[in-house]
Amino acid sequence: MKGEIIAIGTELVCGRVKDTNTFFLSRELARHGLEIRSVSIIPDEESTIAETLLEASGRSAFVVVTGGLGPTRDDLTVKAVSRAFKLPLKQDPVSWSLLKAYAEKHHLAMGENVKKMALLPEGATKLDTQTPKAGFLLEFNHRIFYFLPGIPAETKELFERVVLRDLLNRVTERPLVLTKIIKIFGLREVEIENRISDLLPEFRYLSVSFLPCFPEQHLHVTVKGARKQELRRELDEFVSRVSDRLGDYIYGYDDETMESVVGELLKKGNYTLSVAESCTGGLIGHRITNVSGSSDYFRCGTVVYSNEAKVEVLGIDEELIRKHGAVSEEVATAMCSNVKKLGKSDLAIATTGIAGPTGGTPEKPVGTVFIGIGLRDKIKVRRYLFEGNRHEIKTMTSQMALDMIRRGLLKEKKK
Repeated sequence: MKGEIIAIGTELVCGRVKDTNTFFLSRELARHGLEIRSVSIIPDEESTIAETLLEASGRSAFVVVTGGLGPTRDDLTVKAVSRAFKLPLKQDPVSWSLLKAYAEKHHLAMGENVKKMALLPEGATKLDTQTPKAGFLLEFNHRIFYFLPGIPAETKELFERVVLRDLLNRVTERPLVLTKIIKIFGLREVEIENRISDLLPEFRYLSVSFLPCFPEQHLHVTVKGARKQELRRELDEFVSRVSDRLGDYIYGYDDETMESVVGELLKKGNYTLSVAESCTGGLIGHRITNVSGSSDYFRCGTVVYSNEAKVEVLGIDEELIRKHGAVSEEVATAMCSNVKKLGKSDLAIATTGIAGPTGGTPEKPVGTVFIGIGLRDKIKVRRYLFEGNRHEIKTMTSQMALDMIRRGLLKEKKK
C-alpha cells in the first residue's frame, strides 16, 4: 500500500519558509512500514491544488496533505478539494460548534473568514473533535485523504494523535520496520563508507543510508521483514560491528545529541564544567544548557568577546594579549585556566578564533581557532583551521569543543 505527501504553500515553493512537515511525515510513515511513492510541494493556487489531488487519487492508496486550511484568503485547500472531486461544501456541525464556542470564550467576532473554516467537502469528517483546529479526513475513489494544517506543531500533534492510528488500523498488511541512527563526528561520509561497506552483503534484511547533518554524519540503518526477533538480531549485530569499526567516532544514537552525551558523561563522572567563549559567542553554553538537568554539572559560562572583557572579566594579562594576540594558544590557555578557577569546576573549555568573513591575516586566516580544555591540573590547547561561513565556523568550533570534552571524559573513564 503506497502513499504520497502533498505540502501546500507558496511560501514553501518560494523558499521563504523551510518545509519541515514533509520531512517529519516521510520519516514517521517509513518507520511504520508505510511506503511513500512521492512528495510534492505546490503553491496556494486552487487549480494546481485540485489538479494535484486528482492525480494523487489515481495512483496512491493514501495521501497526506498539509497546508491551506486557515481563515485567510490564500487558504484554498477546501475549495480545491471541492473542485477536484466535485463535492459540494457544507457546514460541518462539529466544526461550527467548536469554532463558535472558541469565539465566545475569547470574545471574538465570527467573521466570514472564520465561518469558512466550518465548511467541509461533502462526506468529509473532522479529524480533531475536541478543538477547533483545522483538519479533516475524506475517502474518495477508494483512496484515503488526510488534510492537516500547515503549522508544523499542529501537523505533528494531529498526525501522531489521530492520523497515524487511523492509517495503521486500515493498513494491516505491512512489513515490520526497525531503525537505528548512528551519529558520527570526525569522519567524512566516504571514510565511513570505506570502513563499513564490506559488511553490508552479510545482512539480508538491512539497508543503510548516509545523511550529512553538519557538522556530523548520521548513518540510518533500517531492517525490514516479518519476524521481529530475527530483525532485532540483525540490527543489533550490524550496529555492534559498525561500532567496532568506527570506535569513538560514534558519539551517540537516535535522539542523542553531542551535548546530551557530554552531559551524561559529566553527570555520571560527577564532574562540573565552566566555559569561556570568544569566537563562539555563547553557543557552547547555549547547547549545554539546552539539556534538561544541566544545572547538575554546568557551573558558569562567560562570553569575553573583546580584549577588554578578557582582561576585566577573566583577568587575562594585557601583555599576554599584546604579545601573542587574542587568537593564540597562550590566551586560550589563560582563558581556560581562569574560567576554571572562576567557576571552581573540575573541567573547563575555552574558545578563541576568527569566525570571519573579516579579520583574517596570512599568519591567522579566517577559520583559525584555538580550543583549550582543562581537566584536573592539565590544560591542553589545540589549533584548528575550519572552513565555511561564519555560522559554520562557529558551529564547528562548538561541536569540536564538546567532542574534546567527550573524548577527555572517555579517557578518564578508562583509567
